Amino acid sequence: MRKSVVFRSFILICIMLVSAVAIFAQEVDITWNWTATQDGITAFRYQMDGELDGAWTVVDAAVTSYETGPVDATVPHVLYVQQSFDGVNWSASGSTAFDPVAYAASIAEPAAEEVIAEAPAEVVAVVAEVPVETPAEVVAVVAEAPVEAPVEVAVTPTEISVASSPTITTAPAPEPIPVPVVSENLNETRMGIELSGGFGGIASNIVLSSLFDTANTYYNMQTKILPVAAFDFVADNLKPIGEKMGIGLRAGVGYQLYAPDSNKINFADIHVLGKLDISLGRKLAMEVGVGATLVVPYADLNANSVLAFNTADINLFYGPVGQLNARYNFSNSLSLIMQIEGRLLFSGTLDLYEITGLARVGVGYRF
Repeated sequence: MRKSVVFRSFILICIMLVSAVAIFAQEVDITWNWTATQDGITAFRYQMDGELDGAWTVVDAAVTSYETGPVDATVPHVLYVQQSFDGVNWSASGSTAFDPVAYAASIAEPAAEEVIAEAPAEVVAVVAEVPVETPAEVVAVVAEAPVEAPVEVAVTPTEISVASSPTITTAPAPEPIPVPVVSENLNETRMGIELSGGFGGIASNIVLSSLFDTANTYYNMQTKILPVAAFDFVADNLKPIGEKMGIGLRAGVGYQLYAPDSNKINFADIHVLGKLDISLGRKLAMEVGVGATLVVPYADLNANSVLAFNTADINLFYGPVGQLNARYNFSNSLSLIMQIEGRLLFSGTLDLYEITGLARVGVGYRF
């Protein structure tokens, strides 16, 4: 009897273990919800279990939920959400988590009923007295009550059918995700680089020609079109002014190809400008810059000919430079730039050399 009870208890424990495994092997569909925390939001982006660049899913502001699944119900999951006014600049992430422990507790089955073992049958002794006719000895006969043979219990294990595909259960929807506020600062300090190219010309060949190089010191540069290029480091809004303007800095190197005739003369310059940054929105910005430049031709220019570059006789030109630039932001980092530049160059002791106008188009990258 004891063996059968123990065996039945063992079978019930096995059934409970298999059932528990079946429960905790489940997968879930999770529905996430969020809401905008500011007026004027035009887009959201979300990502589950990470915040990797390039892995975000961008949706319209009308979309405020996301359903994912089936996913492993025994593993924690976190959804990160950001919001934006323009789809370029994004807020910090709001997040909410799926808790597998809390979910498992919500679907756990009642514990199996406790098995109570039956007590074994007691053996009872019956004493029968023999009637006395004459004095005689009293003989006590002890007869044992018949003991029932042990009852065999046929135990058939309950079959647990585990589907090859775990049951998919929809988890309770998490609370709406609080999304941090997007920064509305349009004149934040940013650093970046810009690469541009284009064409230019010597304006002093057309107007006020008699005022330039009056001593006929240098070779006559009658070229009208100059291929040009520039590489600049920029610092925007180092000193913010109000909400949409700031004082910044631009510094870089430039290249111009002069071709007055069969000679092709390479000019290089170094320029530094202070600039006024003006934000016209999150997509468009302008700047007005004023500074100075130093120009060196890779040749030895004299009145009659162009000689090879000579370190003992380097031609130096210098003067003020001004720029009017526009920038269109494709994203928070990448932009299209357009530049118009004018410079007045001197040689020697403030001897007028030339007026140059340049126009360039390029790309910029903000860190």
